Amino acid sequence: MMKIKVSVKSARETWNGCQVSYIKNVCGGRCCATGGGKSHIAILPSEEAGIRSLGGSVTNGVLDNKPGGGCPFWKDGLCSIHTTGMKPLTCWTSPFTLNANNTLIVKNRNRRLKCYKANPRTMTYKAYKSSLINMFGQGVADDIEMRLDAGATEDFFVEVPDSKADNLHWLINKTKESLANG
Repeated sequence: MMKIKVSVKSARETWNGCQVSYIKNVCGGRCCATGGGKSHIAILPSEEAGIRSLGGSVTNGVLDNKPGGGCPFWKDGLCSIHTTGMKPLTCWTSPFTLNANNTLIVKNRNRRLKCYKANPRTMTYKAYKSSLINMFGQGVADDIEMRLDAGATEDFFVEVPDSKADNLHWLINKTKESLANG
């Protein structure tokens, strides 16, 4: 098991969570678009076959962009594979990441999106509980929610299975590598 620190400050930031009507009518799914019209979506080796079966291609652990840039599964501001069971883990983790100190935080780039501090406001850990479940499993996500609901004011640690932590670190490192290579 690996210890992950939870930043209470990040967990308590406020968002308008990802409802389809908000995505379609307000934000257009901008969290799925990254630097310069390119997407840098890391794909775990265990996800590659599923991505390929949906028509995507992967090079060096990163989803290839569609011609002209961007995620090939991003259609009309929505994820076309969201309900297929094959949406990559890296997509499910948003807006969270682990920093160099193994602390769960909100990605800084997400604070530039329309949903950040937009009404109706919901705390990050509630608005994106599905992200926590996909990152750490139901039990750890429930533990994080319970502690925050109980009024935790100091950062705290949760124990995460090594395999889940290893996957997250692999995705983070692969994304950084992709961003560095343009």
